[in-house]
Amino acid sequence: MVTSVGSPASSTWSGASRPSSTLHEDAIPDPSTAREDITVFQHPDWDDRPDEDLDISLVGAQADNWKNWTVKLEFTMQGGKRTGTAFYINLDQIKGQILLTAAHNLISDDGEMVQDMKIPGIDGPITTDRMFICEEYKKKPGPDSKIHDYGMILLESTPKSTPKGFGFSLKLAEASDVKLPAVNIIGYHPGTIDPEFNSGKVSRLMSKCIKYTVKAVAGNSGGPVWVGSDGRETVIGIHNYGGDPAKKGSPSQGTRIHRGVLHDICRWTAEAGCDVGHLSRRLKVIGLKPPHDEYTDPELSFYLRFTKGVLTAKARLGPEDLETTFDVVPGLTSAAGSAGSRRSPAKYVFMFKEPSSWQENSEDEDSGAEEDTKNLKNAIEKPLWVRWRTDVDINRVELSERLRDDSFVALQKKAKGFEVIRDKMKLRMVVDGVDVMPFEGPEGLYELYESEQVGFIPSERKHTDFPHCVFTFV
Repeated sequence: MVTSVGSPASSTWSGASRPSSTLHEDAIPDPSTAREDITVFQHPDWDDRPDEDLDISLVGAQADNWKNWTVKLEFTMQGGKRTGTAFYINLDQIKGQILLTAAHNLISDDGEMVQDMKIPGIDGPITTDRMFICEEYKKKPGPDSKIHDYGMILLESTPKSTPKGFGFSLKLAEASDVKLPAVNIIGYHPGTIDPEFNSGKVSRLMSKCIKYTVKAVAGNSGGPVWVGSDGRETVIGIHNYGGDPAKKGSPSQGTRIHRGVLHDICRWTAEAGCDVGHLSRRLKVIGLKPPHDEYTDPELSFYLRFTKGVLTAKARLGPEDLETTFDVVPGLTSAAGSAGSRRSPAKYVFMFKEPSSWQENSEDEDSGAEEDTKNLKNAIEKPLWVRWRTDVDINRVELSERLRDDSFVALQKKAKGFEVIRDKMKLRMVVDGVDVMPFEGPEGLYELYESEQVGFIPSERKHTDFPHCVFTFV
């Protein structure tokens, strides 16, 4: 009925050799039937296809798009009139327009919120409830918090508004050894009507900030730091400080749009009802038929599950003791909203949130809110990424400590829910034996209804013939 939890096909972090599997015409391959070579240790990445290199170029990008995506901020700070810069970013949000900027355009060094925020061309002032600031910066505003100097302004959608903004690449945001020949900076100087474009060499690339030899003046703060990537105008940072004028050659600096910034954006937009991504969610199959009419448990379905020490995913009946939640965030979006800009569907990545029960000595450490905060920080700083492997000989879902090309999937909307698509293949999860489940239900014995039949079938297959391919987040 089911595959045992300890089957040879369950690759472990200690390094099990890889099972081979073949995608059949009418089913997901069962890893338990795979032959396994146990004569030699193999690391999970040894037989991987290499990831593609990042294409850093502006080929295909439109020259003036950046002007349409950059805005001037006019505001009052501590009684004085100030100006700054902000920019639109396309994160596949449900509604609204997202502007990113420097936090010091929104709050003074004394912790006082700005007043009378206006954007030329947009009706009415921007109220403080539409402004969001990095919590670390809000606790200690000023130059000592440079790497946390970022914030967001959320504009409401109008009947005439369309999504627009720079594209985003999490692969580029996560890259530590990428060679950036130059970066581009845009900003509004005091007294100017049009934004000014500058570019310069990267002097240092760090995990949370980027330094570059671009001369910056007052008003540039909050502008985009961007490059061309695969022909898309792709933003990689938020400019917040110029170089030290007393030091020759002192570089300017911006905050990289790293996964922590992305997590904040997802949280802020969720609070405002225009979700970017899905935080702390489980992946659930839609449309599972109960074994009999009187069994009406609304949570009866298959869920994607990972277990401690096991690399590969399983399908599990019911949410009990699932211990599997994800932060699902946009991983690749196109620049959008200008004539000639190339738009393609957004791709998402799943960051696995390791439960506290998996942590060593978790019972001896902080508890309650402090433990939740610690677990959240660990999940952001050291995530486990989900890989959706659709190779002919490796067809499964697994975890990785590195973000890989096959971590990116499209969430293709259906009438109800969505399909998880990669390389013209769609995810399917099956658990056998549900049709003969006892009348009273599983009675807590959910582990009896767990399967390794998690894999991909061709995306053109009809859901009516191949069920359990449509999902939702819960």
